[in-house]
Amino acid sequence: MPIFIVRLDDGSCLIGEAESASEAQGEFLERWSPYHEGEELILSVRQLPNRAFLSRWWPLTHSHPDDLPLGSLEGSIQDVSDVYQHEYPAIFEAHEMAAKKLRDASSDTPVVEVISDWDRSLRESLEKAAGTEMRRGALASKREN
Repeated sequence: MPIFIVRLDDGSCLIGEAESASEAQGEFLERWSPYHEGEELILSVRQLPNRAFLSRWWPLTHSHPDDLPLGSLEGSIQDVSDVYQHEYPAIFEAHEMAAKKLRDASSDTPVVEVISDWDRSLRESLEKAAGTEMRRGALASKREN
């Protein structure tokens, strides 16, 4: 079954299986955002490429599986590059620019200096990118009104 990602105007994404984009839009919102007006929350809906997403979940503590409440799980996404690239393009670009800066660093510069400069630059870029992504939903909502 295809995997879809629904990006909401608050910056969050809902990811799961659905037969179509319209099914994903309706069912994801009903399941995960029951207290909101669905249509006004959605910025985008798209199908992820095959095998682009893998979620791994594990218990925070080792308890019997029958006694495992959902709130005691942790997890991770194997490859978030597709999600960042499409749903959070400003954050993706900030990471790309930081990686390029690190690759282009002079081999004559001391490592501590290179890493310090890279860290400062990345933090500044990510702060701006996060602000951009947070405003994107608000701007989309204003355009519709």
